[in-house]
Amino acid sequence: MPRADLYKRWVAFGLLSSHSRLHGSGSYRVPWLFDDEAVDVLREFTHLKSSLMPYLYGQAIVAAEKGIPVMRAMMLEFPDDPACDYLDRQYMLGMPCSWRR
Repeated sequence: MPRADLYKRWVAFGLLSSHSRLHGSGSYRVPWLFDDEAVDVLREFTHLKSSLMPYLYGQAIVAAEKGIPVMRAMMLEFPDDPACDYLDRQYMLGMPCSWRR
């Protein structure tokens, strides 16, 4: 089983991804097996994703029409910005207004 801190980071990332699941390959991965904070993290990000669902659904429609992923690397958004070469732990979620036209 992973460490609690790693589990919490993956829960936060996973719930802001298009497909969110809580399972492992051969282990039972529920937050209460880690610690109370893991339960709180899961609750907070579940509520966040639920509140974002109308926005994410609309963004999925735009993505299907434009062929641009809803969740994408910073380099795709800002190809001329050399700072994005190092932003491998950051991503864009949703489309800027200019892409919706």
